[in-house]
Amino acid sequence: MLPPAEAKALGARLENLVCADPQAADGLFHYVLKREPSDQAARYESHMRTCEHCRVALEVYRYKRDVAELLGKDEKQF
Repeated sequence: MLPPAEAKALGARLENLVCADPQAADGLFHYVLKREPSDQAARYESHMRTCEHCRVALEVYRYKRDVAELLGKDEKQF
């Protein structure tokens, strides 16, 4: 998992980028949230080769997924 400072820097970087093809990127967050199923990988990998916005978004989404999973583990302890 990324350190919070790196995640914040990626978030700031993401704000200054624009997706090259929003239609191709549709569903990227859900793809990452589902732990990047291999049957959907080709759709996003081909787009991310040419889209810096989505490469950065992928890292931000992975960070958010990891944080959500950690928070869920903490709740189960109570």
